[in-house]
This record gives sequence, structure tokens and C-alpha cells, in this order.
Amino acid sequence: MKSGIDYFPLDVALDSKMELIEAEFGLTGFGVIVKLFGEIYGKQGYYIEWTEEVALLFARNTGLGGSVVSEIVRASIKRGMFDQEIFDKYHVLTSRGIQKRYFEAVSRRKEIEVDNNILLVDPTQICKTADIKRRNVNILSENVNINKQSKVEKSRVKKSKEEESNSDGKAVPKSSKTDFYISTYNAICVNLPKCRMLTDKRKRAIGNFEKQLSKDEFATICQKANDSSFCTGSNDRGWKADFDFLIRADKATNILEGKYDGKGQSNEYNYEHNPRTSL
Repeated sequence: MKSGIDYFPLDVALDSKMELIEAEFGLTGFGVIVKLFGEIYGKQGYYIEWTEEVALLFARNTGLGGSVVSEIVRASIKRGMFDQEIFDKYHVLTSRGIQKRYFEAVSRRKEIEVDNNILLVDPTQICKTADIKRRNVNILSENVNINKQSKVEKSRVKKSKEEESNSDGKAVPKSSKTDFYISTYNAICVNLPKCRMLTDKRKRAIGNFEKQLSKDEFATICQKANDSSFCTGSNDRGWKADFDFLIRADKATNILEGKYDGKGQSNEYNYEHNPRTSL
């Protein structure tokens, strides 16, 4: 059963909430909000789960850094474009207006599935002829009643995310902190070698990184490195940056400041004159 819709209305005259977003972030803010509306209406129809992973992929697909997207989303929630209470409880972006427009658009469908926990309108008052299928499973709530099989599946997924195999095939447990950096790198840096194994050296590097830089900045660093011709192999040795390079605070700062934004061998650093030792 299809959930999303193929198009959504966009008012010609901006309301005050959108005007404030555009005033603060320019056309970038406007574009991010419209892109978010497209994700919401086109997929689930009246909401989108907003986790770190979803935000990172969204930022990559829009060509923006994770910190920029996060700031715009936070501002939009603060100004009431998305419901604050629903977001705090379920990590979901939705609003009364979004839901009203969605249910009006699908009012002629014979059957509609809804989640009672995030509803801000009564769909039965809008979709009067549709069969409303209600479910009560909270999207990301900790206080959710689900059957034992679902709990087992959730446990398996969690375990698989917290472990990854090294070259000997042994499971290596990861903390949520290290999981964030490795999953962020692998999600964004599609043009660079994958990071597949957690080591004590990498744990220490992550700890040193956090003393000087933030998680949001790491996402931006990954995006800039992935977009850099120099970091992705356009140089006289075919060298590519990797996770170990990006997690080093000094190299990460250089990437963040744009020192690796050049193309190919014309890059300002040019391996810092000695790639074998400095990289």
C-alpha cells in the first residue's frame, strides 16, 4: 500500500515562519525546508524519522554539511514549522499543517494506515470514506508495547550495529561514540576506502579529535574530503585519504579550512611535499 504522494502544494506567498528561515539562512534555508517537505510527502506522507543517520544522508544528498542542515532543522522546529513535542518524544518531523494537507490529498483512497502516536489531526474527519488502519507502535519511543518477536529482531539489529568483523573474522564491539564516526565516514565518504575495523589506535584518535572538533564538524570534514579531487586520488601518486587521515585533528582542521579543496596536483598542499611521511 502506497503511503506517499506524488506532489504537494507550496504557497506562492511565504508565511512568517518560512520568511524567518530564509532571512536567517538565505535560499539555502528555503531549499532545505522544501527538500524536507518533498522527503516527507513523497515517502511516509505526513512525517519523517529524523535520526543522525537520516540527517547525514540528507545532508550528503543536498550537498550541504551536516552542521548546516542541523542548524536549519533546529531553527524550523523552534519556529513551529515542525511540532516540538513530537520531535522530542519520537525524533520525528511533522506538523498539523503537513498532516492536514496529506490527509486531504489521500482522502479518496480506500485504505490509509496511520500511527496514532504522532497524529496531530483526526484523519477520520478529513478522509470520511477511507478505512483508517490505526497502529500504536511508537516509532522511536522507549515505552512501546511490541511482541516478543519484534523485540528479538530489534536486539539482533542492535547487536549487528555494535559489532563489526576484523580480518580474523572476530567480532569487535564498538561504543556508540565510535559507531557514530565510523558510520558517518562510511555513509558520506563513498569515494574513499571503507573503514571496516575498529582498533585501539582509532579509539584514541577519536578521543583526541573530540578535544578539538565536534561531531557536526566531522560530518562536514567527511563531505569536503569526499568532494575533494585531491583527497579522492587526483594526484601524481593516486593517494586517497581514509578514515585514519580524516580523524586526525590536525588534518581534519586543514580539510575543514579548505586547504584540500584544490583539484589534482594543483592543490596547495601537494602532499605537504612528502606524502610518505606526512600523510
